[in-house]
Amino acid sequence: MRGFKVWLWRSVIGKQGTGAIVTHVERKSSYLMTGKLADKKALPLTNITIKLFK
Repeated sequence: MRGFKVWLWRSVIGKQGTGAIVTHVERKSSYLMTGKLADKKALPLTNITIKLFK
């Protein structure tokens, strides 16, 4: 990810019990990474973020 500087992230929560989507966008290049979450807890969010950035 060399050259990428500022990342923004957002999550979109589905209806109750349907999970969530997390997005990471690099501001300058608009490079987008997305991941699906089973729930909106911190540990799954952390795990998918680490997976996306590897």
